[in-house]
Amino acid sequence: MWFWKRTELWLGYSMEEFNRLRRILDHNGIEYDYKIRDRIKMDPFGSERRINSMARMGEAPAYRKRYYLYVNKENDEYARHLISDSPKEQ
Repeated sequence: MWFWKRTELWLGYSMEEFNRLRRILDHNGIEYDYKIRDRIKMDPFGSERRINSMARMGEAPAYRKRYYLYVNKENDEYARHLISDSPKEQ
C-alpha cells in the first residue's frame, strides 16, 4: 500500500489490541499495513542501546514497542466503524 494512499487507523502499545484489530480487518476483508517500532536498538556488537536512555529510565517494559495500523483512505471510515463497534477482549 502506497504511503500517500493510506491513513493511520490506530497506534498503541498493546500487542493484544494490535492483533485483535488486525483480526477484525482480516475478517472483513479490509487491506491494511502495519509498522512496529522498537524503542530499544541493538548496537553493531549485539548489545542493547537505549535511545535517549536518561529519558527512558524507569520505563515499563510494556511500552517498549509501539504498534501502528494503516488502512487505505477509501476504507478509513468503515474500518473505524468496525473497530469502534467491536467489544474489547478481556
